[in-house]
Amino acid sequence: MGDLTKNFSRWEFEKNGCKTPDSLLPNLRRLAREMQKVRDAIGKPVHITRNGGYRTEEVNRRIGGAPNSQHKLATACDFTVEGMAPDRATDRVFELRRDGGISKGGIGRYTGFTHYDCRGANANWKGTGVK
Repeated sequence: MGDLTKNFSRWEFEKNGCKTPDSLLPNLRRLAREMQKVRDAIGKPVHITRNGGYRTEEVNRRIGGAPNSQHKLATACDFTVEGMAPDRATDRVFELRRDGGISKGGIGRYTGFTHYDCRGANANWKGTGVK
């Protein structure tokens, strides 16, 4: 049982040691609710990557994150789906967003994970090396 949703806990979004500030907890709760919808629709465990949750400015800069990263607002996560190729997981997130199963937001296709954020407007991109 998670402390944010049925399957997600705060620590999963803070694996990199960055504690989400209290002022951003509403964003994190909203993100967790959206990710719960992803997990429920796919029917498999979803794992947030080590640097895939909330990031401080310093951590974001150190790992080469985008300067305007949604991770700094606790509205983004990078994740994998157990037993599913990242490309297929990304396709499913696109389908969910298209069909209204999750909120408008950014979806990034990467070789080892999927990015989703609940920024409120749709955005799509591919990471380096993704065709």
